[in-house]
Amino acid sequence: MIAFSYFFNFLFDDFGSAQTWIFLAYIFSGTILTVVIYILRLFEDTLYYSINFSYAFKLFPPYLFGCTILGNLL
Repeated sequence: MIAFSYFFNFLFDDFGSAQTWIFLAYIFSGTILTVVIYILRLFEDTLYYSINFSYAFKLFPPYLFGCTILGNLL
């Protein structure tokens, strides 16, 4: 997570705005993406998409943490 924050820190001029946007990125990738994949896996028609999106979302450390918390549900 430190490398993720360090990389995105260079996109901002002010440390306050960087901290706010990185926090929002963690919330988004940690909760919303995890819930999206969970919902997509509930339906047979969208199972293929959930598997493919899951590989792309694994670039975000908070998503992996959310998957760890949910355990066998994903």
